[in-house]
Amino acid sequence: MTTTLVRRCVSMFFMEAGLWAGIDWFKRGSGNNEDTFINNLVKPLLSAAFGRLAGCTFRWSRDPLRSGKRKDPDARLLLPDYQVSFGARSIFLAEFKTAVASRKEMENDFIKLTCMGKKAVDALYKDGFHASVVLMHGKGVDIEVFELRLRAEAVYFLQCLGKFQLVTNPQEFPLLLCLGPLISAQVRKK
Repeated sequence: MTTTLVRRCVSMFFMEAGLWAGIDWFKRGSGNNEDTFINNLVKPLLSAAFGRLAGCTFRWSRDPLRSGKRKDPDARLLLPDYQVSFGARSIFLAEFKTAVASRKEMENDFIKLTCMGKKAVDALYKDGFHASVVLMHGKGVDIEVFELRLRAEAVYFLQCLGKFQLVTNPQEFPLLLCLGPLISAQVRKK
């Protein structure tokens, strides 16, 4: 399973120009806004990891929302940067910030992520599924993967599945072998 995921990740990175864009991800103002960061470094990885789950839909924060025939710009604030849903139920949520984001921004993103995770777990439980939701929080190139589940009524348990680093240039491809937390999250959702 590890070699399959690594192979898919490498092929996704070769399809995108992100690793070859020459952007200094650790320097403010070098084209490293959050959307560029997510599109170039995170999207190839998550597309490879979760892109083949049967029956699932995927949403990036930049995907347009439709409310009737109009786009709803306010609803975007309530969406994570990345979401995997099975039907109307969210099973994987992710929030990312660039490497130059402030500590306060990262803390606010983590709070937002856990609140959305709680709502997703509640919705699963309400629909009769006693299942967990996987959360991914990116602080620059450092990624943490969590599992949020309902232990008992109104008692939630947030467990860290692990940490890994994103690949930021072609010389860092060996880091893909450290994708244990992402593989663990992928296995839990199958």
